[in-house]
Amino acid sequence: MARYPGGLWKPLPASSKPMTAFDLVCWHTMVGSLAGTDGYFRGKAPGVNSHLGTGGKGECWQWVDTRYQSGANYLGNHHIISVETADMGPGFAAWNTKDGNAVPAWTDAQMERHVDIAVWAFYEHKVPLQLVPNGKPGHRGHAFHRMGVPGYMVAGAEKWSTAQGKVCPGNRRIAQIPDLLAEARRRVGQGGAVPPAAPATPSVPAGAVLRRGSTGPAVTTLQLFMTRVFKAYNGYTPNGTFGPATEAGVREFQRRAGLPADGVVGPATVAKLRTFGFKG
Repeated sequence: MARYPGGLWKPLPASSKPMTAFDLVCWHTMVGSLAGTDGYFRGKAPGVNSHLGTGGKGECWQWVDTRYQSGANYLGNHHIISVETADMGPGFAAWNTKDGNAVPAWTDAQMERHVDIAVWAFYEHKVPLQLVPNGKPGHRGHAFHRMGVPGYMVAGAEKWSTAQGKVCPGNRRIAQIPDLLAEARRRVGQGGAVPPAAPATPSVPAGAVLRRGSTGPAVTTLQLFMTRVFKAYNGYTPNGTFGPATEAGVREFQRRAGLPADGVVGPATVAKLRTFGFKG
């Protein structure tokens, strides 16, 4: 199972074809709201979908487990994680949808969510935190849909759409991707080209248990990691004491990761945290 812990799981009928690689995260724009796009997908035939979607207030829904192909990138579906992003609804002013240059920028809350998704894809699927130059096969990193759209794609690029001249995700959003990736690289604490290997001897043994009332360096390490990587729901100040705020953050992580939400950091929770780069 490969689900983004920060997303609400709202499964759609999806392809049973597994992904063959995880080369790219591709950013799209919806020309609609998150809820509206969800309704659109549900009214279409199975396979009309995306892996993830974000709203203007930073909310995130996951429609397709990333073990399987989504239908958002046409000939690239087998190796691309797709992220649809709302440009209408809560957080957005009205704009002329007939003018592709009028697509609004991502909101601050959306950008925060996108950074979190990029960090997750880096650790979970080893997707480099770098913008690829074009849609030609062989690149690894982050891309935007226009790179594979007829009328924009370079010669030799993989075709990611059948719509001629589609501007997705729009100029303003394309311009935000370098900042998104720079912040994601800052959060992982290194260059972002290749995910770091897991430590040979973790400082917290695999069988260790941290729970409310625990104190010490291991708790501090956990808190520092949670507040950095899962900033959206861990806004407290690390203090080395596993109190109610830490427990609440752990419960939320467990819930989103599909684990029993008991607030106890046992072996299963530690193992899942390590897929996001936890070294404690």
